[in-house]
Amino acid sequence: MGGAAVVHGADGFAAGLQQAWTGQETKTFAEQGISQGLQAAGVSEANADLAAAYADGGISIVLTGGAGAARNGAFVKKPPPVNFGLAKGQIQKFSQAATKNPKASKVMLGSFEEGSAASYDVRAGKDYTYFNLDNWNNVFKSVNGNYEEMWKINKQFLNRQWKDGKDFFFSHDPNNPLTEGLKREIIELIKLGVRDFKLVGEKLWKAIR
Repeated sequence: MGGAAVVHGADGFAAGLQQAWTGQETKTFAEQGISQGLQAAGVSEANADLAAAYADGGISIVLTGGAGAARNGAFVKKPPPVNFGLAKGQIQKFSQAATKNPKASKVMLGSFEEGSAASYDVRAGKDYTYFNLDNWNNVFKSVNGNYEEMWKINKQFLNRQWKDGKDFFFSHDPNNPLTEGLKREIIELIKLGVRDFKLVGEKLWKAIR
């Protein structure tokens, strides 16, 4: 174990010297080997490098038995950030899946209120198209908790309904949005051409083009 630690330590030391000399991040031989093996198995280069960085850091900790060093981050290499963005095809797929009652001629937007008849999805019923991504939590995790990526799905939904010529209604006052999500939807509709929001019924507002 001690010899293995020395060899791996020399590997890391050599990589460190090269990085100091060139000014460019240099992978250890172990890290390069792990990454190349993963890529050969079909893993993308970015994800292979990320996994290799974690694995190489883990090797250093195990071989040295340095629990204290691990706590201080002495042997753990911080991996580079990975792009968890959604592809155009994924955005379209998720947006389509989230479109409920797609054949309705009008859209219901608003705030979600769990267990409440005032919730936008309950108000929508079968008469309105509305947005509800059933596996939202899983998709949110897949983009590493990036709300901007999730908004792309919602934006695609809005643009599709607008292009289809549907009227937009609100279960909650669009002039005083309760959530950031609803606020962004309203801003997007204004960009598309909405000029005003009019109260047309009991707690029911309509976007005026």
